[in-house]
This record gives sequence, structure tokens and C-alpha cells, in this order.
Amino acid sequence: MKLGDLVQYKEDGPTLARHVRNRALIIDLDDSHRQTTVTLLMDNGNFVESVWVDHLEVINEAKTK
Repeated sequence: MKLGDLVQYKEDGPTLARHVRNRALIIDLDDSHRQTTVTLLMDNGNFVESVWVDHLEVINEAKTK
């Protein structure tokens, strides 16, 4: 996963997010800890911080030049 990727929560993701089918853009990535986390800009305009990348699946990868 990288900045700009379009993602959504996995079907078997965290209990509170299993019903969430919103899509989101990764706007920040923190890999300075044991578990990599991201900050998301959800399609409803909300920001969600500290989401583990293992709970997400990439829908569309951002192109890099």
C-alpha cells in the first residue's frame, strides 16, 4: 500500500468496521512502528487515523511516475 491508493476494509476486518463498505484514499502512511498504520480520507469526507494496513484491501493502486 502507498499514498493515494483507493482502499476499503476487508470483509473479515475489525469487528466495528465489518459493515463499513466506504471507500477511502490513503493520505498518510506510518511505518515507524511494528504495525504499519494509515490515515484515510473516507468517501463521506471523514478522516480516520491509525488504521492497520492488514485490515484494508486495495481497490485501485495510485500510479507513480
